[in-house]
Amino acid sequence: MLFLPGLKTLLRTAIGECASQRDLDAIVAAMRHRLLAGKTNQPPKLPRWSPQFFRKRLDTLQLRKLRRTVGYVTEHLPFYQHTLGAAGISRDTIRTLADLRKLPFTERHHIETQASNFISRAPGMIASVLLPSTGTSGQALDVFFNVTGI
Repeated sequence: MLFLPGLKTLLRTAIGECASQRDLDAIVAAMRHRLLAGKTNQPPKLPRWSPQFFRKRLDTLQLRKLRRTVGYVTEHLPFYQHTLGAAGISRDTIRTLADLRKLPFTERHHIETQASNFISRAPGMIASVLLPSTGTSGQALDVFFNVTGI
């Protein structure tokens, strides 16, 4: 008896709705009935998922985001279009997280010599301004910032 209103309330809250007063009243009534019958109100036993279950879900999420990022930069950033294209890397060639090792490093001299090739060419992008970095690690770099990031 407690299970059905509890499940309905759980499902409603999972999709962002408020629990209905009727469901909450039914839960309270069922708990009161159990107490009067001398039964304790134990929390329901939840399934125990293994660490491997969560690891697999995390790996899936990370792989999806890596593929999305590689797809975006190969479509919209000239530097990565050239660099990843020359290495034969695209969204479709990234199959596992181990493929992360295939990605070439972006080094300081790339940014120094090709700064404008790191600006996204995606439609609707926010305007950028060129400002020098502080140069605390040596020579100052010209870095592009979007107007909202300043």
